[in-house]
Amino acid sequence: LYEQLFSLLSEVVVYDSVSIQLFDKKTNSAQLVASKGFDYSEMDETILDTIAHHSLKKFSSGQYICIISDTQAGELWVAEPAVAQVRSWIGVLLRVKGEVVGVLNVDSYEVDTYKQVDGDMVAACANQAAIAIENTRLYKETDRRATQLSILHQLALDTAAVVDLDELYSKVTAVIASTLYPESFGFA
Repeated sequence: LYEQLFSLLSEVVVYDSVSIQLFDKKTNSAQLVASKGFDYSEMDETILDTIAHHSLKKFSSGQYICIISDTQAGELWVAEPAVAQVRSWIGVLLRVKGEVVGVLNVDSYEVDTYKQVDGDMVAACANQAAIAIENTRLYKETDRRATQLSILHQLALDTAAVVDLDELYSKVTAVIASTLYPESFGFA
């Protein structure tokens, strides 16, 4: 999914690196889920989270595209040594059903690479990316629930006629251990 997005994006705008960060409401943090052209693996999670949260501050109310022509000349950019080579940046909020779920970051190592037309092109890709990301999330959630229902159905079939409590525990343990927790499930 992400490789396809990055490939499509390279057809409409020039970039040296690109990344997608998704926000996790439960932990109130951002996760780098995909990148190209930059080795984020060497960056500390704290730095990535700081950069992600600072990314949000770049967007004024109602704005979902932010273009920084020269990262060293503006106040909006976080001066992190890990991303010092980025000189121009486009950030587009990924929105699903009106809710911000992440940021698409497009980087150039040259000053003044991006104009508003580039931001608009990236935004069009970001909208499609947000839809694809949400569809993937929904598919995984549906698949997870279908698996759970299948397990419950199998459990109901296996235990429907059982009257002995020890046999019931044994069958329940066998079904759950073989489908959900094969290495560590049992009744004490």
